[in-house]
Amino acid sequence: LEFGDFDFIYAAGLYDCLPDRTAAGLSKALFSRLRPGGSPLVANFAPDNPDARYMEACMDWFLIYRDGAALAETFSGIPTRQVAELRLFHDPSGRAVFAEATRQ
Repeated sequence: LEFGDFDFIYAAGLYDCLPDRTAAGLSKALFSRLRPGGSPLVANFAPDNPDARYMEACMDWFLIYRDGAALAETFSGIPTRQVAELRLFHDPSGRAVFAEATRQ
């Protein structure tokens, strides 16, 4: 498949299933598909998510939890000269952490 360039790419419910190396490769691939000024927004469940025990015990859903620093690390393979800004933030409940990078 050949994809075009994008202004915005959103990935929710994916990164918390990917090992660090795969998540880093995906971040690099997504970033390469952005136009200048474009952003990927990726989400990951946070390690201090109060629902984690329930999700694991009752839903048999074992995720890879990342804090802001770990999620930012998935973007570390992108040359810094290409990144205008990397913004990290939590949802209001604190269950998920988000990373939004802006391409130069």
